[in-house]
Amino acid sequence: MSIFHTARATVAPRHFALALAVCFTFIFYGLALFPVEWSLAHSRHAAWSLTIGFSNTLLIFLCLANSRWSFVLGVPPLLVACTLGGYVQWRWGVVIDSNVMGALLEADSYETKTFLTWDMWLLLLGSAAVGIAISALYVKWCWYRQSWVRGFQHAYILFALAVALAFATHQFEGSETDFDDMFEWAPAIVMGAALFFFVKPSHLGWVGRTAVWVGLVAMGLLALSYAGSQETLWMVLCAGGLMGAWSVCSARDKLSEKGCAHVSAAHTLGMAVLLMPALIDGVMSDTLWPVNLVAAAAAHVDDLYYVSQARKTKLDLTTLNGAAADIPDKQLVVVLVVGESARADHFGLNGYARATTPRLAATPGLVSFSNARSCASATRISVPCLLTRATELDSKRSSDETSLISMFRRFGFDTAWISTNQIYGTYDTPVTAVANEAQRQIFPITMQNFQHGALDEELLEPFRKFLARPSPRKLVVLHQRGSHWHYHDRYPPAFQKFTPTCHGNTSPSACKVTQLINGYDNSILYTDHVLGSVIGALGEQNALFLYTSDHGQSLGEDGYFTHGAPERLEQRHVPMMWWASDSFRQQHPAVMSTLLTKRRQPVSHDHVFHSVLGCAGFHGSVIDESMNLCAP
Repeated sequence: MSIFHTARATVAPRHFALALAVCFTFIFYGLALFPVEWSLAHSRHAAWSLTIGFSNTLLIFLCLANSRWSFVLGVPPLLVACTLGGYVQWRWGVVIDSNVMGALLEADSYETKTFLTWDMWLLLLGSAAVGIAISALYVKWCWYRQSWVRGFQHAYILFALAVALAFATHQFEGSETDFDDMFEWAPAIVMGAALFFFVKPSHLGWVGRTAVWVGLVAMGLLALSYAGSQETLWMVLCAGGLMGAWSVCSARDKLSEKGCAHVSAAHTLGMAVLLMPALIDGVMSDTLWPVNLVAAAAAHVDDLYYVSQARKTKLDLTTLNGAAADIPDKQLVVVLVVGESARADHFGLNGYARATTPRLAATPGLVSFSNARSCASATRISVPCLLTRATELDSKRSSDETSLISMFRRFGFDTAWISTNQIYGTYDTPVTAVANEAQRQIFPITMQNFQHGALDEELLEPFRKFLARPSPRKLVVLHQRGSHWHYHDRYPPAFQKFTPTCHGNTSPSACKVTQLINGYDNSILYTDHVLGSVIGALGEQNALFLYTSDHGQSLGEDGYFTHGAPERLEQRHVPMMWWASDSFRQQHPAVMSTLLTKRRQPVSHDHVFHSVLGCAGFHGSVIDESMNLCAP
């Protein structure tokens, strides 16, 4: 007989769910005991997230599936989604949120290929196989058409386990307790939940059941006293409520299933409260897998919609009264180079032990700010942020008003956006919205070249052509590929000075850290060559030049790699370098001297909008002089 036509359940669903929950916990817990990389906190957190995600996936379908096919077709994809999130967190140290989701979905074809490593495919296929096996066994052994009340009842064990793990995760991470203590508690958490659910409610008696409800009221008052600010208390409250409802419901179950129908409202409410933190705007729990993955995708769609709608109502800064007054320079070239994944402490002129910036170090008059901080650790946030009046604390402002590009256009500057990144096409993204303010968008890299890595020297030819245009005033933004992973694709063989390096389509965590750093430093050396060429192309023109990076990069510190974790300092520490031609320095001697005196002070992307306009000579209501690095 087909497994989809089994007439009678032979295994209690709650026993089946309990066995799986215990297996998930000890399998992922066991992983933390062997490979060295699992000793890192974020990697072990990934193991807990997988445990919770797998358990929650079964919870959802045990509760909601009302047909065999919905279970079989629904569980495997969600397990695959959980595994993908766990892989990213394990290998890269990044939790998938709306920004990471956006970076993945907006990545070009070559960048996407670099993420699809063999070990990722293996894990995804394995999780799909596990999902299919679990679904088939559940349908064969446990399935019968159940009521909603019964479905929620069968899911309690998974629910309680997931909440206990989530609570433990937050409690230990939020205190000074070492993360290892959490693993000592893991078996107790699992076995405690198991014993609770194997004890029949009738054994508790009316005194026990009364105690349960008293505890629920106490937890409710505690949760409300925090006004919802403590996410874990919502989960504890929900877990307690469902446990109590289960006790009452099961006590009456022998009499009649209809006897506990009135409790179904409590079940539904409990589920809603559990999922609420993952769905409320601004409150995202990385323990509520797979719900947070769905929420991240939804938030990304909402971001895109917001950007597309904001473009229609965007405030044009040039229309504000007294926005800025024109400058006396009749001929001026302003060049803003936006790097990619460059961190300041790997630049030789900032004190790095290796000579990674020989050309920049030999450039007269170049001023380097060695203590600069990025707006974020993701390109899609940082680039619009640094080009607008947006700040680290108010990054969405970049979608609400125009950038410095429009300000330069207002005063007759010929503007261009030249990028070695992929053509954005007709889709609205935060970077696209800013790039489209320029009169010209130039993407010299073909799709064929993307398959082999894009080199930033491709920027130079269109840049020189733009400089040759007859317009006396010009603003050009050069958007680099810079030092984005894979590092060996970011520079030609002639710049492979530091060896050995890591090659092949693999994740950075699979490389030796020394090889990773060698490849990264080679990419910085090549960036130095490109920036030196840009400055050289300016020649005798009246020119002002600024280079900064969108964000930094992790190179294995505490098990973190690349970017996307804004709390990591190395992902926010970026270079910021100013240079002016002899002609500009002669006409505006105070500009570079002021920058030179401020080069030691902490600065950030928040300064860029005001400083580029201010250093070019503009003054007006849109420029905050306290953020203008060229202001005396």
